[in-house]
Amino acid sequence: MTGVDVLLASSMAGTIGQIGFIAGVDTAAEVDDVNAALAADATYLGTSVEAGDLLVTGSTDPVIAMQMDEATAEHISRLDASTEPANG
Repeated sequence: MTGVDVLLASSMAGTIGQIGFIAGVDTAAEVDDVNAALAADATYLGTSVEAGDLLVTGSTDPVIAMQMDEATAEHISRLDASTEPANG
């Protein structure tokens, strides 16, 4: 996903070891473009095959997309900058 900032997140509760990826884009068309590029990338597709049992079929959650206004994005940015890691 060249040119798109991606955040890796892990759960603090619930499924142990669950991770998620969050990417911000401006339009739904950009999401479609990224998905098309990943689907056409043999190296990316091969990585999921190499992962083997690390990827459990049917274990993914649906993608939730929302549009965030500038004020909300700024608020989240300030929270992120002021948050210390949970383990100190």
